[in-house]
Amino acid sequence: MKDIIRIIRQSTHQSQFIHVVEPLGFFVNEDEDKAYLVMELCSGGDLRGYIKNLQKIGAEIGDKKCWEFVTSIVSAVNQLHIHNIIHGDLKPENVLLTENFKVKLADFGLTRKLQQGREYQTYHGGTKFYLAPEIQKDEINQILAAEKQNQKLPFKRVTQTKAVDIWAIGIMLYELLAQHHPFIHSDDDLADISDIQIAHRIVTEEPSELPSHYPDSLRNLIKAMLSKNGFDEDNFLLQDDDDDDNDLNHSSENRKKGAEDSNQKKGKKVIVNADAQDDAEDNVYKFDFDKELQLQREQEKLKDAIGKKKKKKKKKKITSAPTEELEKQKKEQEAQFKIREQKLKEKRWRQEQHRAVRERKQQQKLKKDQELQEKMRIREAEVLAEAERNDQEEL
Repeated sequence: MKDIIRIIRQSTHQSQFIHVVEPLGFFVNEDEDKAYLVMELCSGGDLRGYIKNLQKIGAEIGDKKCWEFVTSIVSAVNQLHIHNIIHGDLKPENVLLTENFKVKLADFGLTRKLQQGREYQTYHGGTKFYLAPEIQKDEINQILAAEKQNQKLPFKRVTQTKAVDIWAIGIMLYELLAQHHPFIHSDDDLADISDIQIAHRIVTEEPSELPSHYPDSLRNLIKAMLSKNGFDEDNFLLQDDDDDDNDLNHSSENRKKGAEDSNQKKGKKVIVNADAQDDAEDNVYKFDFDKELQLQREQEKLKDAIGKKKKKKKKKKITSAPTEELEKQKKEQEAQFKIREQKLKEKRWRQEQHRAVRERKQQQKLKKDQELQEKMRIREAEVLAEAERNDQEEL
């Protein structure tokens, strides 16, 4: 991770925000069998916690806040991609939030830097729920091929491109809006779902529809990020290696192109940023959300203006009411106040009466207890005196 921080800082202006969590050191426990990493503090928690908190309070994220998350997450991943770095294990737990809800990426254990002149890298693992379909497909094919031949075959390394991060972003944003995974059904028990079932769904099924009350531009963007064009769902298993490579490349290219087309249809610009020291093939896509955010702000201002206008009209109607009507309302309010005051006095009087009765009963009980104790004391003294007389008579 230090290497990633160093690479980004070398080509990033000092005023720019670094979207990577900075490692500060490590230490081992007393038994020297565990090591602990000390990381930069992100007091806002992670994206998973943010989503769970929304579920806990029964709330949904607003359009404006969602666009801010989209911009920040895409900017964070873009900061990696312009340096030819693929994260490869993006998930809500690895998207940390600062105090101001800026995104910092963590857990770079599976991150790889692309070699010069290459647009893909070998895959080394990752979380099934957020793996791109081309990765899941290749793994399924290898498993089924091994089962078909009834032997264990050495797994081939799967190639991955920057598009795998785009897919993971789409899954996370879907969860942020819908508060559930796009390929997990409402009646599913996660404990009963195997990795192979999750992989099969991601490869063969389409993601569930997002809530319709969100803007089409936002829903279409996420849909484009989750594009699987290029897959033949009826014949995706046990294909030749060449066909697999073609599908993988086709799927990745369509995912990038789909995200671009989605924004162009909505009047958005797709800006291709290239680092001055990189070749043209290292260009990556960056979406311009300023226009969308500006539109959201204008809509909110319009709503506020309409709301204030309605309040002013309502207030004007009240002040322009006839004097007799106002006097009548005033008298009714005074009468209601007197009634409430009288009820309150009666309630207090009853409480005082109950308190007096309780105190009287307590005093009577105390008096009876004292009388009983006195009788018992006298009786005890009589018993002792009688016992002494009997002892003297015996002597």
